[in-house]
Amino acid sequence: SANTFKGGLLLLSGEEDPSHVYPDPVTAVDYLAVISPFFPDTLAKHADIMIPIPTWMEEEGTYCSLDGRESVFKQRVLFPPEGVRDTHSVLSALAKKADVNLT
Repeated sequence: SANTFKGGLLLLSGEEDPSHVYPDPVTAVDYLAVISPFFPDTLAKHADIMIPIPTWMEEEGTYCSLDGRESVFKQRVLFPPEGVRDTHSVLSALAKKADVNLT
């Protein structure tokens, strides 16, 4: 079937599962950006750009549920490699470039 999307953005979290197979809509787009705390080899041949973010152990902060309730503050255990921006900073910069107001 023909592509219905020209581009895609895939935001990954957690741990890499090397056996995972990504669906055609993810791998068949003309342009694919992947934001991930790990480098998924299974997507490397499909991604046009990989944007690194810290793993869950490399970030700290308060989590918010979908209904707006704040939950526990999580302390960072490790520090990310130099130059890796925190997830909020990456997503905020992308939203600004897309002219999306997150406030």
